[in-house]
Amino acid sequence: MPEVDSDILYSRLFGKGEHNLYQFDDTELLEIDRQVKDLRRGEAYLTFHGARMYMDAGRLKVYEKSGTFRRLQRLMDWHL
Repeated sequence: MPEVDSDILYSRLFGKGEHNLYQFDDTELLEIDRQVKDLRRGEAYLTFHGARMYMDAGRLKVYEKSGTFRRLQRLMDWHL
């Protein structure tokens, strides 16, 4: 939830995983989209921070335009 009342909504999305390896599923992206629409009074900026941040952001953008999600791809095994 926003800390201050503003016409601009900015949020950084990290997910629940360790080492930024989390990938949001369709249900989570739908909830994020719903919350943004409920809170937005002006512009909204979401920044994804994780190994699949471009995929997550792209999937949400496609959903916004088409109403459907691209297929979720599994994360590769990462060895740190």
